[in-house]
Amino acid sequence: MYQSRDTGVALLLALFAGSLGLLNLIGTPIVAARGRAMARRAGDAAHLIAGRELAAHASVAWRRVSAIAMVSFIAVVGGAGISLVALAGDDVADSGTVLADIRTGVLVTLASAFLLLACSVGVTQAASVLEDREPIVGLDRLGVPASDLARARRITVLLPLRWAALGGALAGIALSLPIIGITLVLAPTSLLIIAGTFAVGVALVLGSLASTEPLVRSIRREAA
Repeated sequence: MYQSRDTGVALLLALFAGSLGLLNLIGTPIVAARGRAMARRAGDAAHLIAGRELAAHASVAWRRVSAIAMVSFIAVVGGAGISLVALAGDDVADSGTVLADIRTGVLVTLASAFLLLACSVGVTQAASVLEDREPIVGLDRLGVPASDLARARRITVLLPLRWAALGGALAGIALSLPIIGITLVLAPTSLLIIAGTFAVGVALVLGSLASTEPLVRSIRREAA
């Protein structure tokens, strides 16, 4: 029995790793394609700058936010697990304790993942600003407003973030469906955890991005 359980856990972990590996493999081409399309159809300076940046540095843009895929995956699987235990109710011995333990485990895991995500995005965004010093100075001398540059930077982060979050959630749903079914995946508790995860993840990324704005302003002032 234990061997069968260990095999099942190992299989799930392998599927989890394989799903995220596949997502990282196709994420960069998707971001590059969206960047090229955005640059071709750009109606303002912000979208033109963002589109060209994404097309030229798609792999870098993807790596900055790819951790959200793991967070989304955990949110889907963890939310479904909590819904499963809650639904079982009296059929599960000490269901209240089990539910509390699962909820605590999911929340601790998500909190740790969010902390790592915020730190990763903050560091990579600061490094990106320093690496893009010359383009920032050049755009400033061309008369591109600071608001357009800030908007372009947000787009280059939020577009791959959206794809990474969606991909991670879809991977979690795909692996959960054969085990627990669509009812638990779409249960109110599961949807609440997923929605909360997306909201907090986006807020943390935007906060990390905003924290680098003083560095951008400093570069622009030095170039003036």
